[in-house]
Amino acid sequence: MRTNSVPKGISRVRRASRVRPIERQALKKKKVEATKKVATNYSYEDKLKEPIKSDYLPVKRLFDILSASGLMVATSPVVLLFGILVKLETPGSMFYSQERVGLMGKRFKVTKLRSMYTDAEKNSGAVWASKNDSRVTKVGKFIRKTRIDELPQLWNVIKGDMSMIGPRPEGLN
Repeated sequence: MRTNSVPKGISRVRRASRVRPIERQALKKKKVEATKKVATNYSYEDKLKEPIKSDYLPVKRLFDILSASGLMVATSPVVLLFGILVKLETPGSMFYSQERVGLMGKRFKVTKLRSMYTDAEKNSGAVWASKNDSRVTKVGKFIRKTRIDELPQLWNVIKGDMSMIGPRPEGLN
C-alpha cells in the first residue's frame, strides 16, 4: 500500500508542481507588492546621480580640450568677423544661447552665432527652419550653410558641457 497516494492519472511530478489556490493568491500579492516597490523607489534621475567610471573618459576629455582650444584659436578671427557682420545687419546680440541637456541630464547654455532676426521665435515658438525661412538673415543664411554659426560651441567643449565626440545635446521644449 502506498503512503503518499496520488490521484489516478496524475503523475507525482505534475502534482508537485501544482500550487493551491490560497498559495497562488499569496504569490500574486507578493509579486504586485514587489512591482509597486520598484516603480516608486526607482527613477532614471537616481541612476543619473551615479558617476560614470571609465579609462576612456580622461583621454576623451584631454582630446576635447586640446582640439577645441586649437580650433578656437584658429577660428576666432572668422567668428569675430561674422559676429560683426551679424551685428551690422541686424540689431541685437551677435550670439544666441539656448538651454540644452547634456551628459547625465546636466542642463547648460549652448552659444551660437545668431543667424535669425532678434525675437524670431517670439510669435511662432521654436520651429525648425525651412529652406527659404523669412526669419533667417542674409549673413545667417551663409553662416548656417558653412556651419560657422556652430563655432562658438567650442567654448562649451572647453568648459566640459559638450564633447567633440558623441551625441548632440538635446534641446529643451
